[in-house]
Amino acid sequence: MQRTDLPYLIKWISEEGNEQAFDALMRYYYPGLLSFACSILNDRPLSEEVIQDIFVQLWVNRKTLPAIQNLSNYLYRAVKQSCYTQFAKRKKIHFEEPGESLPVAYTAPDSTLISRENLQQIADAVNQLPSRCRLIFRLVKDEGLKYKEVAEILDLSVKTVEAQMSIALKTLSRALEAAFPEEGRHFFRKKRSS
Repeated sequence: MQRTDLPYLIKWISEEGNEQAFDALMRYYYPGLLSFACSILNDRPLSEEVIQDIFVQLWVNRKTLPAIQNLSNYLYRAVKQSCYTQFAKRKKIHFEEPGESLPVAYTAPDSTLISRENLQQIADAVNQLPSRCRLIFRLVKDEGLKYKEVAEILDLSVKTVEAQMSIALKTLSRALEAAFPEEGRHFFRKKRSS
């Protein structure tokens, strides 16, 4: 599924109660939300339960889906709030524990030109980022959230998000230059000269 399909899925879910569209929506968001919840709760089964509860509520209230301006932001905030509720019940939370190391799925049309091996190298480079940095990178790049939205979700300053993205991009740039020296030499030589 592509990000551009989301408005159609939302329409089918809210107007027609289309369960297949809801399933596609859930499969699209589930891995990122699970990783986010795991990074807070440090408990995969509890994180799965939190995510499932949110999707159940989303289905129950599906008629209101079109009113949500930014579904990614809405879902991540819902997960955060649910995790805090669980935290209140458990009286402990682990922010620095890394969440699941999930595969990164880039499905741009030109990705067919990139071999599976190269995609795996890119995913490995992303998964090598520190947990907080990786989470911020995924929220910005995979979920399409703005720095301000990520800052609000994670209770950080926008400057912190900017700094973490800078670290992520520099780290990934170095890792990709090492992984793809033939393309890296051309890209980085060109970039440095501009």
